Amino acid sequence: MNCFKILYQPEKAFENISAKPSWGVDFAIISLILIVIGYFSLPMQEQIMELSFQKLTPEQREAMQNMSAITTITRYVSLAFLPVFFLLYALVAAAVVYAGTSICKGKQVFKELFALSIAAYMIKAIGGYVNTVVVVLIKGVESIQSPFDASPTGLNALFDVKSIGVFLYSFLSSITLFEVWFVVVMIFGASRLAGIDAKKSAAVVITIWLLTTLITASIATLAPQP
Repeated sequence: MNCFKILYQPEKAFENISAKPSWGVDFAIISLILIVIGYFSLPMQEQIMELSFQKLTPEQREAMQNMSAITTITRYVSLAFLPVFFLLYALVAAAVVYAGTSICKGKQVFKELFALSIAAYMIKAIGGYVNTVVVVLIKGVESIQSPFDASPTGLNALFDVKSIGVFLYSFLSSITLFEVWFVVVMIFGASRLAGIDAKKSAAVVITIWLLTTLITASIATLAPQP
């Protein structure tokens, strides 16, 4: 199970993936973890929905109340789709890293990079767990006064969203200990599997991460402002 080994012995995980790029067991384990985390983060979603509900007109509130049962069911059903989103993420991540390493004249190792993307996601899953614990158990869901309060484990925790703006605040929320850990593992994993220099691998992985994070931050600006 490379998803565990990659946490404490990444070189061995890279070696295993290079020898046999299997990913089924890792995918099943991480999918289950994501569903559990998603379940325990439901109070966060409910708090955010309640804040949005307060801003509606009386007519809109009545309409939402009539749909409350459907909304609740939808939240639980959405948990079942978390593995699907995870799989799509890993496919896209592997594809873009593969394209980058190919440009750097690396080996043709899409299957290996896909297995790496699956296994390394365990780091992101742990980060999601820590974030949920901080919000739900330590700070309490009542600490969420806007959707931007749901991610307090990044560098954004040092600033106020109103003082630096939504774009920068969202960007900083992506810079967490676990995200840095994930990027580092992907850099050395891609270097090992594709047979390219670590500097070239870093250029590929960091560029992809930066573009993805910037796009995410841009989308965040479309949300209602706090």
